[in-house]
Amino acid sequence: MPASRADEAGRFLAATLATLMLGPLGVLGPRAALAQSNGPDAKQPLDARVLAAKQEGGYVTGLPLVNYDSNVGVGFGARAYYYRDGSRDDPRFQYTPYLQRVYGQAFVTTEGLQYHTIDYDVPYLLGSPYRLRAAAVFERNPVAYYFGRGASTLAPLAFPAQPGSFATLADYESALARVRPDGLTFARYDRYLFTRPVLGGSLERDLLGGAAGTTVQAPEAPTHLVVAARGVYSVQFGAVPFFEMNTLAFTDTDASGLGGLATLRGFAQDRFVGKVAAFCNLELRWTLFERSIGAQRFGLMVAPFVDAGRVFDDVRDTGLTGTRRGQGGAVRVVWNQATIVSVDCGLSDEGSGIYVSFGQQF
Repeated sequence: MPASRADEAGRFLAATLATLMLGPLGVLGPRAALAQSNGPDAKQPLDARVLAAKQEGGYVTGLPLVNYDSNVGVGFGARAYYYRDGSRDDPRFQYTPYLQRVYGQAFVTTEGLQYHTIDYDVPYLLGSPYRLRAAAVFERNPVAYYFGRGASTLAPLAFPAQPGSFATLADYESALARVRPDGLTFARYDRYLFTRPVLGGSLERDLLGGAAGTTVQAPEAPTHLVVAARGVYSVQFGAVPFFEMNTLAFTDTDASGLGGLATLRGFAQDRFVGKVAAFCNLELRWTLFERSIGAQRFGLMVAPFVDAGRVFDDVRDTGLTGTRRGQGGAVRVVWNQATIVSVDCGLSDEGSGIYVSFGQQF
């Protein structure tokens, strides 16, 4: 378009963003922010059982981290949380899990991975319909996977010194580790050292307000079923270095490549990496029971799941052909609504993965 029209469009876009992002701050009260729309983006209140168990005021909680991931081994660490829930007469109390949350974490694994972070989260910033998230992260992984880039990674596993390909990851890695007659091995052929410090943040606008979520309550039964689904389409532009090409940016965290707990369970971490990536997850989260023990409340959840996705060399290649799939199930223990301990087992046509972690996958 002509330069004058481009400038005009740029000014219009900037003015629109400024109105959307800055207009409500400081002028909307909590109730106005929650009820700003009578349409589908009206905020839905918390489940009655969750609301009844929610604590008032602020509190500190912490827990040791014991983790297992097929890709990085056994992990150890600790995480400490501070939650500020406010009081029940605050209009936000029945709509948000907390008013503010901050946690600090230190974590290492037997394969040398380090993941240390300080994370801050404020739903309804200054009484507006915006959510602020910020985090400082240090990550180091001396055994990061590299299987190539783009659609070529969808091919069966193979490496130059060995003719043919391998149907499973276990067979592939066994061949890599084998010592050749000349005394050489390919054990580090698909591994590299990855180190990254990150300081980031995001500002989110509450649009659908949770109205898109669906909960099915079984009549006369102390259980409930939640159908949870997520679809992601990610595009990166420019000369993206290979060690950043696996980044899938979300508002709350970054996921790394397709494969592993955060994306396609049952495949190796970063098994499929490209500038264009698409994947989806479907879980049936069934809470079997909830019980109070003293001042603490616990629940037991099972969650069968299906994950599917693939990468592309170009946006124009987007399609369903060649999609890879993993499936499996998870058992999750819910503690005081805010802490979830999860054990996931994923199966794929290349092998399996077991993941012991904290929180829902999404």
